[in-house]
Amino acid sequence: MAPKYERARVLHNAIESVCAELGEPIDKIEVIGGDVLFWAGSQRVRVTYHYMQTYDSRGVPAPGSGTWTMSVGKVVYNPALMRRVISVVRALPGFMKKLARGGNGA
Repeated sequence: MAPKYERARVLHNAIESVCAELGEPIDKIEVIGGDVLFWAGSQRVRVTYHYMQTYDSRGVPAPGSGTWTMSVGKVVYNPALMRRVISVVRALPGFMKKLARGGNGA
């Protein structure tokens, strides 16, 4: 199979695996070398993949005989982002009151 289709298959499997791990919808996907990084809200997870080539008895790679292996890393939470979101949510009622009184919110 052509490399571009192999990459598509790996990405599809990575997305399926990560969706089961993350509690929020995926916001961003980045492919760097043998890693696929996923962001979902305040969460981040890394999927590492590589191709395991199969060789014949003479040590020659057997075309099309290898398989992709993948490992899903630990979900990491970004506490700084969470604190920022919480502070914005807490400030929102006061901001809305100022807006209702005709203020510019500044």
